Amino acid sequence: MNINYIEFSLQASGFGCVNTNGNINPYTGKQGGDDGFKNRIFAKQRNGKMYISSNCIRGYFFEPDAKGMMLSNQGGYNNNKGDNGELVISSKDMPMISQKIASSYLGLIRGYMLTEKGGDAIKRNSPLMVTDWVNENGEPNKNEVMVNHLALDEDGKKESNSLFYQDTWGDTLYHGMAVLSLEQMQFIEMDNRLGHQAVRFNQNPKKAKVNDDIETFKTQLIYTLKAIGSRCGMAEETYDEINVTYGRFLKKDMLFAYPEEGILLNNAALHALVLETKRRFDTFSIIKSKGFVRTDKATVSMRSTFTAEGFAQALSPDVIPDYACFYDAIEDNNEA
Repeated sequence: MNINYIEFSLQASGFGCVNTNGNINPYTGKQGGDDGFKNRIFAKQRNGKMYISSNCIRGYFFEPDAKGMMLSNQGGYNNNKGDNGELVISSKDMPMISQKIASSYLGLIRGYMLTEKGGDAIKRNSPLMVTDWVNENGEPNKNEVMVNHLALDEDGKKESNSLFYQDTWGDTLYHGMAVLSLEQMQFIEMDNRLGHQAVRFNQNPKKAKVNDDIETFKTQLIYTLKAIGSRCGMAEETYDEINVTYGRFLKKDMLFAYPEEGILLNNAALHALVLETKRRFDTFSIIKSKGFVRTDKATVSMRSTFTAEGFAQALSPDVIPDYACFYDAIEDNNEA
């Protein structure tokens, strides 16, 4: 059976609230409590149940790699002038930046968008979907008194009253899920004619051939994937099978047959990324000053289609499943 999706069923436990709703009351959508006071911090709640948002989960999931990525807007991907002292990355550096991100676990699984004024965006959709983690245990402790020594008033000055009230929780038990799409994970688009270029190479008209740059990128990508495979327990003979192919590919079952230039990851490369995603969920945690959560169990199931019933699968580093391939290579019949 060709496998199109990897599903992770997740159970986690902890103590307290690790993802607040700020001072927005989840019951009214307005600032402050029902008593009219605004110095309140609410837990994220839905139908009376606390939850950790998918954005929060993804933020901590990719945090080891992503420090600095959230500065991308201030960092000059949109050609800021640096008048406020921010880091500036010029448009000529965009190919190098895109290659660095596209050859990393962060770029391959988290996705990204690099924008520049007057230019096409370089972007990759994330193949990883994560749901909110919903707590099934306990009720909030309301009006717990807290102190914020960094509290500021509306004018940005130090607040005279740093006391505030917060909803807190005791022991927690969460359930959630995540899904990896093999289709979105296995192909890195280089062609910008369909509006989703994921990596860019030198566009200098005096350097029309970029084969050397592409080979360098492939080498770095394979190196990254082999390092991931080794970290996840793959034997050397297994991670040596990791490879990527550059060329023109046609997505299967398309109504309009439009070949795309890009790089296709083989099944061993995909398996390394699946193993690393499982490893990160197994070791996932959020630790705050007054609460924490950590994963207790991450169960893997594989699906041929998202609507079909999956089958549980204990991942083995050296047993590569039958991952589906969504692209056919197109032979170039043009003679040099």
